[in-house]
Amino acid sequence: MKTFAIVNRKGGVGKTTTAVNLAYVLATSCRLRVLLVDADGQANATQILLPPGEYAGLGALLRGLSICYDELVEQTDVPGLDVLPAAEDLWALDLEAAGGDRGRSYRALRDMREALEEDGAYDVMVIDCPPNLSAACVSA
Repeated sequence: MKTFAIVNRKGGVGKTTTAVNLAYVLATSCRLRVLLVDADGQANATQILLPPGEYAGLGALLRGLSICYDELVEQTDVPGLDVLPAAEDLWALDLEAAGGDRGRSYRALRDMREALEEDGAYDVMVIDCPPNLSAACVSA
């Protein structure tokens, strides 16, 4: 499975726009099964692709509250494009990790990627990263 992490430590440079558009084109024009992982606590990619609501998403995965990606992934209206949503709880994750097992949060995304590959669930994973070196970004 190909994986693209869109990373830049500066905000406002088009990371989310690039990630969402890349995922959309791969799903529609290339007819690939794409998982967009929203690793940014601002959750803009989630807001673009999913209706308003509360999602467990990446925060639950990085905290170890859920280990099954299929419980966290949400389908979009775009055929072939699913989202692992973000929520504001990603902002607090770095504070929690500072006092606990940082390795768990760093390994969680890698472990999910390996499970996705084993299951053959997606052809491509696109990760929209935050403008800092948070646990989610380092994991990506």
